[in-house]
Amino acid sequence: EVMVPVPLYVLDDHVRQEAVPYVDVLSIDTEGNDPLVLQGARRTLADKVGYVEFEYHRVGAWATTKLSSVIQDLDGLGFVCYW
Repeated sequence: EVMVPVPLYVLDDHVRQEAVPYVDVLSIDTEGNDPLVLQGARRTLADKVGYVEFEYHRVGAWATTKLSSVIQDLDGLGFVCYW
């Protein structure tokens, strides 16, 4: 098994550094770590994302994160949530 290092960055920082004006669709598929991505995208989600989708698993960060709290946060940012 070969380990390959990959860069890790917070989405809010990347959007700011690259001067991304708007994200039509933000699709997150991080095998259970989606809540962490959403946390790192909070500023971007607040005013630069039209639609966001993510997966819910009971593994990774989802093991300690309630889906209802994520939905509540997204509702507070103006998203209409379906699950």
